[in-house]
Amino acid sequence: MKPFPCFPFLISTVRMPVFCALLVAALAANAPSHSAEKGTLIGQVASTETGRPLQGVHISVINKLQTANTDSNGQFVLNLPAGTFLLGARYAGYDILHQRIEIQAGKTLTVRLDLDPIVMQISEMVTSGQQPGRKTLQLPISVVVAGRAANHKRETMPLHQLIESIVPPRVF
Repeated sequence: MKPFPCFPFLISTVRMPVFCALLVAALAANAPSHSAEKGTLIGQVASTETGRPLQGVHISVINKLQTANTDSNGQFVLNLPAGTFLLGARYAGYDILHQRIEIQAGKTLTVRLDLDPIVMQISEMVTSGQQPGRKTLQLPISVVVAGRAANHKRETMPLHQLIESIVPPRVF
């Protein structure tokens, strides 16, 4: 038997069956998991501040290429292989949450993730504006950014009124 040109190491007919057996074993090891080896993760994400579901939260399984986004009810579904994973939840205006989960083959795991709103204070912000033919005016303004509940408790005012209350308007 003449060896394959791309496999010069396959000289004898004894090596060919061994090579085929190893190839089949390698392919089987990398074959996709069967549904019996997978489990389902069903979750809901809500705000700790209001208790309401959050839509559009990005859910990711750390070190896996599996992600989901929550629907209008704050719910998501992921099918994962059996094992232990670190789940991440990310949403604008909220702290990132990480939670360890364990998926069992053929079973469904239900989780609830509660995200905390971010409250941060910025010491100073400089706002500048320019109109053609006029000088640039820079105003230092202290700003506090707070969660949604804090915003409901305070009166709000348009930015131009806030600026005028700090520095009266001047005509240049």
